[in-house]
Amino acid sequence: MNIIIDNIALIGLIFSLVNICVTLYSWYFSRPRLEFYPNDNMFNIYKSSTRTEYGYEKSVCIAFYYIKVSNLSDKPCTISTFTLSACGYDDSESSKRVRIRKKYAISSSVNIAARMCIEMPLTLPPLGYAEGFVVFPFGPEYKEDSVSCELTAKTARKNFKTSGFIVRFPNNY
Repeated sequence: MNIIIDNIALIGLIFSLVNICVTLYSWYFSRPRLEFYPNDNMFNIYKSSTRTEYGYEKSVCIAFYYIKVSNLSDKPCTISTFTLSACGYDDSESSKRVRIRKKYAISSSVNIAARMCIEMPLTLPPLGYAEGFVVFPFGPEYKEDSVSCELTAKTARKNFKTSGFIVRFPNNY
């Protein structure tokens, strides 16, 4: 019994260290971790639009960016907005304020249905996955046929980024 009383400080230190290790382990594996996958077989496009074409007031250009994203953490993760950034142009944002239409008629042969688009906010369950088009109806008037861009997913804890290209429609289609 005297050994326990004589070493109570050491026993307390050991329990404290174990508690710190468990806390750090729990924090590390519960942090948000989103992973974007390549979308080689889908196209990211933009096209000039009028305010009446899709029903978006003040729309001069609409962009469709296809994403595949998974939540690798054991807690749900909610993406509140996506921001599309291209060097030399204003950023374009997709959030809950962007109402998804039933159908986007891109041309006489190409349509994007609402079921193919991602509604915001996007909540990914633990170890969950989502894919679809993120709609940016208020984009700037891009001048190039292909624009290098960066997509930022904003969550409550952290911003996640991926990069790619958007091309002018109907080029290459």
